[in-house]
Amino acid sequence: MATTIQNFWQCEDGATAIEYALIAASIALLAISGMVLFANANGAKYDTITTAVTSTGGGS
Repeated sequence: MATTIQNFWQCEDGATAIEYALIAASIALLAISGMVLFANANGAKYDTITTAVTSTGGGS
């Protein structure tokens, strides 16, 4: 019984999985944040282009 408990405390497989999950979550959060910032920064530019295209009759 003591060796089982000792082996449980020394096993690092679960900790490694949690670390990888935290890394993946951090990457996903950064990617989503970057996409949102890009969309917010460029939204007005796309609106201007859309307005220019549709006002010249080039839109659908």
